[in-house]
Amino acid sequence: MRGMKEPPRIHLLALAATAAVSLAPNLDAQLGVWRKISDMPDIRASHAMAYDSARGVVVVFGGSSGLGATNDTLEWNGSEWIQLEPLDRPPPLLDSAMAYDEALGQCVLFGGSDGSTTFGTDGMWAWDGANWTELHPRTRPPIRHSEALVFDSARQVLVLFGGRTAGVRLTDTWEWDGTNWTELAVAGPPFGETKTSTFDSLRARTLVVGGTVTPHDMWSWDGSVWENLGPTPGGSTMAYDARRDRVVLFYNLFFQTWQTSEFDGVEWTTLSHINPPSTRAPPLVYDEQRGVIVAAGDLVCGYRCYSAADVYEYRGPFLASFDPLGVGCAGSAGVPTLDADPGFLPITGREINFSIGPLAPGTAAAGVMGTSALSWGPIPLPASLDPIGATGCSLYTSIEVTIPLVIVGDTARWNLVIPQLAVLVGADLYHQGFVIGDPINPAGIVTSNYGRSVIGTY
Repeated sequence: MRGMKEPPRIHLLALAATAAVSLAPNLDAQLGVWRKISDMPDIRASHAMAYDSARGVVVVFGGSSGLGATNDTLEWNGSEWIQLEPLDRPPPLLDSAMAYDEALGQCVLFGGSDGSTTFGTDGMWAWDGANWTELHPRTRPPIRHSEALVFDSARQVLVLFGGRTAGVRLTDTWEWDGTNWTELAVAGPPFGETKTSTFDSLRARTLVVGGTVTPHDMWSWDGSVWENLGPTPGGSTMAYDARRDRVVLFYNLFFQTWQTSEFDGVEWTTLSHINPPSTRAPPLVYDEQRGVIVAAGDLVCGYRCYSAADVYEYRGPFLASFDPLGVGCAGSAGVPTLDADPGFLPITGREINFSIGPLAPGTAAAGVMGTSALSWGPIPLPASLDPIGATGCSLYTSIEVTIPLVIVGDTARWNLVIPQLAVLVGADLYHQGFVIGDPINPAGIVTSNYGRSVIGTY
């Protein structure tokens, strides 16, 4: 309205203080954002990597630092690398396979090569976060290296496929039930050697990508049959992003050219991306606690190849959403309701506009925002405001930002600008309105319902 003071705007800079990268001014909705976050303690390639979902850490074992195979164990907790010194450990290995066994509660390592022969090994070890234990099942797959190993969380089994031994590609399929291995008498993918694998938890299927010619095919295993899902854009390394329901494939298309593609269960989309890793095929794992894919190490290849220590995280295009939740308490003008204006979503680099009303004449209003709807410090949420005299009212969100709002008629307006920060993509924010000075209760406070915003790129 002409002559009216513009409603105040708040930038979420306080909530994004840890961000190291901001996105380009004109954000591509289908943009994949890679961000270098650290270096491993030393350069490394041909290592095994898995995500321990119980402890929230990425586990790395073995590989080569350019001076032969190693047998050290590293863990990444999202902020720093920790070098472990277990009493027992597997021998030095290259191209072994490791996956976190949720049923066992440990990372399981199988196979690999010591680098001096092409045969591989049938060694099997489990890592509990403190020590390695060698496992001795009655039956186990034959010796190999460069195999796929995936935990099927739906059926609570480890699935092993393929690999290579003495130059021969293997195409067998095995499953580990926590006690023993069983070979499945099924016809599997023809390509054998592949470490490009992941588990699609929504569709309950193991996925592997491989082949000797491009484009590589992707195959799925549901516990009964292998199915060819058709060609992929490439085939170097992949992980499943459970929060976004996307298989992320990162690959070297040709000399010094990298691409990031995503599979939604039906089709592939090749994305624009920024700051991709320069390594050839870094192992990828999905960090469930932080909602990012982590890439670490591998080879950088130009005129020659050399091992690298780079650690990257990836956040893909994310669908923004807003949902009004809960109920407000009655004020003199009725129950105030918080909602987003039609067509406005919490998209990075854009504005989302809220309205809160109806408000009684002469009252003021404020918006509060936080990152949790479960607790605010030691206070569980939602929290009744009866003890302070706001009878029947509740606090639904942690309070990390408070902003006074402009009132137009009987409605408070809240215009919120979402910064173009990669670290915010996929984050949850919670909003609630407070009406101040309403004589309906001793505290003079009336609260609205609350809203949940999931920040996205489109």
